[in-house]
Amino acid sequence: MLKIIINESQKKLLVESLSENMKSIQDETLELTKKLVSDTYEQTGVNLSMLLTWGASIGGLISPVTQWLQGKSPELSESDISLIMTSIICVIFYENKETLEQLIKHLKERKLIKYFKMSVEKTKELQKTFISFLKSLNIVSFNVLNMLSYAFLVPLLPLIYDMASQRHFDMSDVDMIVKSIVSYGLITMGRNLLKHVVEKIINRFSS
Repeated sequence: MLKIIINESQKKLLVESLSENMKSIQDETLELTKKLVSDTYEQTGVNLSMLLTWGASIGGLISPVTQWLQGKSPELSESDISLIMTSIICVIFYENKETLEQLIKHLKERKLIKYFKMSVEKTKELQKTFISFLKSLNIVSFNVLNMLSYAFLVPLLPLIYDMASQRHFDMSDVDMIVKSIVSYGLITMGRNLLKHVVEKIINRFSS
């Protein structure tokens, strides 16, 4: 693919647009996590506010699954989906048997177990795909906590892909991308590590 030549003012507009889109996505994923935790507390009394430390990352992984479930099962209410998704978060990220048992009890009472099971499988499928992608970039040391450190990237990947595939940006623009991601204070990954990861992703998408 040939690189499309753009002038500096056009590039500035693209940079600003990318930055705003990244901010919007990160805000949405954090708000999703907050909503799931809040809704579940109101329904069950189970307090999972400690998960908000990883709000943007948890939301990054759960957001596409939430959208998938809403499309597949429109009969579910918002409170149903919140309970299902929070239970999935507990399975994937919060290995506390007692808490999960409380949530499962509420799922059974509301006849939501089948939706929970299929959503767990969808989440694990996404998790496996994402980890395989990162491993293909030679980012190979993983456990659940490590994966969570990167999960905030999931909803940002389409933006980075569009940027790289259209060749409007090059590796000299990585600092700009990293600055856009970290400027909102929603992630825990260090700037240097993030830059290293973004460089690898752009190289992959550009090729």
